[in-house]
Amino acid sequence: RTDIDTRFLVTEHAYGVDFKDRRISEGMRISFDLFNKIKKSAIQSKAKPIFVMIPSKKLVYEKVLGDKIKENKLLETALNNEKDLRIKTFAACKNLELNCVDLLPGLQKELDKGRRLYTKLADGHFAPEGYKAVAEIIKNYVK
Repeated sequence: RTDIDTRFLVTEHAYGVDFKDRRISEGMRISFDLFNKIKKSAIQSKAKPIFVMIPSKKLVYEKVLGDKIKENKLLETALNNEKDLRIKTFAACKNLELNCVDLLPGLQKELDKGRRLYTKLADGHFAPEGYKAVAEIIKNYVK
C-alpha cells in the first residue's frame, strides 16, 4: 500500500519478548504471578478486571507488510517472539479465567479501513485515531 507512512523500531524489540532469554522468562513468570494476585484481589472486592493486550505496531501492520517481513530477519524474529508472548499471555488469562481483550483484530480492521492508528515515528505510540480505535474496541468488549 502506498498510503502508509510510518517507521518501525525493531532492534531492541526483537529480543525484548524472547522467552529463551532467562530475564524475559522470569519477568513473564512474575507477570503471570501478578495476574493470579490481581484475580484473588478482584474476587475479594467483587471486581471484574479486564486485561488489555496491546500489540506492537509491527504486529498490527503484519498483514500489510506481507512477504516484505522475510526480507528483514530481525523484524521476523520480533514478530515471532511477540506471537509466542501473546499465546502464553492468553493461555494464562484463560487458565485464570480472566477477561482479556485482544486489540489486534480490531486494530488491523481499522488499519484496513485506512485509519491512521500510529504516528509516523518509529516508537509505536498511537495517533489520536489509534487511541480512539482502542477506546472503541474496549467499549464494545465491555458492553
